[in-house]
Amino acid sequence: MKKFFLEPGLEGLRRLAGLFFAMYAGALAAALDDDFIAMRQASQAGDSVRVAIYARRLQGHVLEPYAAYYQLQSQLENITVSADEIKRFRSRYQDSYLGDRLQGEWLKVLGKTQQWDLFAQAYPDLINGDTELGCYSLQQRFAVNDESAFNEARLLWFNGRDLPESCTPLFDALITAGTLTMEDVWARLRLALELGNVSVAKRINQHLPDNQALNERKLTTAGDNPLRYLEKHRNEIKTRADREIALFAVLRLLRSGPDQAYAYWPRIRERFNETEHSYFMVQLADQAARRLNPRALEWFREAADASAPVPLSDAQLGWKSRAALRTGDWGLLLETIEAMSDREQQAGVWRYWKARALKCE
Repeated sequence: MKKFFLEPGLEGLRRLAGLFFAMYAGALAAALDDDFIAMRQASQAGDSVRVAIYARRLQGHVLEPYAAYYQLQSQLENITVSADEIKRFRSRYQDSYLGDRLQGEWLKVLGKTQQWDLFAQAYPDLINGDTELGCYSLQQRFAVNDESAFNEARLLWFNGRDLPESCTPLFDALITAGTLTMEDVWARLRLALELGNVSVAKRINQHLPDNQALNERKLTTAGDNPLRYLEKHRNEIKTRADREIALFAVLRLLRSGPDQAYAYWPRIRERFNETEHSYFMVQLADQAARRLNPRALEWFREAADASAPVPLSDAQLGWKSRAALRTGDWGLLLETIEAMSDREQQAGVWRYWKARALKCE
């Protein structure tokens, strides 16, 4: 019985070789990808020995910069990386964002360990910073008695959002020095509650004396079910802490719509002073303007008519301006834009509408 063999010819051999090469290249690429993933996991686990093994396998590969990055990153927490090593890495991979990223992570280690001399030398070279590094920078300036740092840290305090741990020593120092007053503590507490950041508010609350601090159990209840809280406690609003929790509950009602919150306000209005009434009306009007509620300007006017009105922020003035635009009230629009900060007035959108208002008034 005859056996037949298929003769591939030269072209067939070339195709067969190409197929085998592609299969080999694919397998090699897959293996290198696995090495990269394993190296990243080893770095996250702080295993510098395994990181070094995988880094050697990736030499000459497109992922080599990442290999070098993870190799240095795994040594950061042990503070075994020198400033020269960071500089060499940045110089070698200057076209990669990894250099600046590694610099930032190294600076955080320096800040955490309070190596302020090295921090001060390296921080100016950083391109992309963040709030955590900004607070470490202020800590370093505190250490050398840079007075301007105290003013910058004070401005940072007025923020209702959660801030990194690196900011806490700054605020503690400011409160100890009397640079932050109890009124400042109340102000930030309210900013946190405006944003619904109850956990942040509770941390701020720790700075208040025990006889003034908010009841944190009530605060949680007010956030979870504001209407039930108000119905249960509306006749018990006596202290400043009580009023702040009640205001927080009413602001939570705003999530269901401005009309509901406005309808409930008369039931507790007598418990609040004129400034607090104005504050509530500003919040109400701001939310109404955002939702295109036609009563927004009416409520802004009521806030301004209080005997002790609270000033509007640039953001609130922006929404008031939009409400004025929708009604075609050019005079009010011009007045509102001119009440903005100089910086905000320079924004292109408000320069344009101010010009239109001057023309149409």
